[in-house]
Amino acid sequence: MKIGNIELTEKEANQFYFDKKRYIVSYRRIYQLNWCENYKHGGGVYGTEIYYHKGDLPLTKKGRFFAMTAEQVNKLLGFNLLRV
Repeated sequence: MKIGNIELTEKEANQFYFDKKRYIVSYRRIYQLNWCENYKHGGGVYGTEIYYHKGDLPLTKKGRFFAMTAEQVNKLLGFNLLRV
């Protein structure tokens, strides 16, 4: 499965989703993992971009990503982007 430039296995995506780490932070972008019952015949995780960081410094090194909770994302950004 591919979310932006990030490639995850279906198992990894499901693990992040069910561990409540539903936000993927990569360089300047934040993606949200969602669940759809109709995705891949029986349900599955997919991702959508929810934020682009325009600050001077990126959020991660290029090519790296972190799976985070909503609280961790808000702390990283320094403001409440996500409802906790």
